[in-house]
Formats: sequence, structure tokens, C-alpha cells
Amino acid sequence: QRVKSLQKQLEARLLQARQEATQQKEELSSLHESLRTSRQHASEQESQALRWQNHAATLSQDVKMHQAKASRLEIEADQLKAELVSKIKMFDTLNGRFRRKLQECEDKDRRLENERRKRLKLESEKTELMNVINAGEQTENKDQANHKVVEGWL
Repeated sequence: QRVKSLQKQLEARLLQARQEATQQKEELSSLHESLRTSRQHASEQESQALRWQNHAATLSQDVKMHQAKASRLEIEADQLKAELVSKIKMFDTLNGRFRRKLQECEDKDRRLENERRKRLKLESEKTELMNVINAGEQTENKDQANHKVVEGWL
């Protein structure tokens, strides 16, 4: 009877051990599944981190490229500014020359206009003198003709 009692105890312990083993097996399986899920999640996070790292590297290259382009554009802008300043100075010089030439032309126009007025005045005076001379010659011719008529009467 004692053996049966021990056997029952052993069977109970064995059943309990089997139940515990099954439970531990299920827990282990669950832990394996969690580990697999965690590894998969970690792998996905690593992949995402690599993608972000690659994206960051691309952005860094883009920034460097744009900085280089900005530097080239600044240099080009400085060159264009220098060119513009040079052209403005040249324009100012040419504008000064143009103004002097324009002033000279205006002075010449005034002198020509004065000369034209003088010439017209002289031509007018010449015409008057010629008229006086012609009138004098006609009077002299009349006087001579009258003198001959008077002599013919005498």
C-alpha cells in the first residue's frame, strides 16, 4: 500500500512535471516567438536606420553641392558687379564727353546763328546800297538825258 501511495505520488509529480514542462515549453515557444519578432523588429529598425543614414549622406552631398554652387554664384555675382561698376564708370566718362561735345555743338550753333544774322544784315545793307547806287545812276542818267535835251534846245 505504501508502494501504491508512492506510485500515486510519483504519478502526480510526473503529471505535475509534465504540466510544468508543457507550460515551460509553451513559455519557451512564446519567448522564441517574441525573440524572433524582436529580431525582426530590430532588423527593420536597422534597415530604417541605414535608409536614414543613406538619406542623411545624400542630403549632406546635396548641401555640399549647393554650397559649392552658391560659392560659384557668389564669385560670378562679384565678377558681374565689378563688370557693372567698370561699365558705369565708362558710361560716366562717355556721358561727360558727350555733354562736352553737346555743349560744343550748342556753342557752334549759337555762333552759326549769330553769323547767319550778321550775314543777313550785311546782305540787307548790301541790297540797300545797291538800290541807292542804282537809284543814283538812274538819276545821273536822267540828269544827263535832261542835260542833252536842254542842250538840244539851246
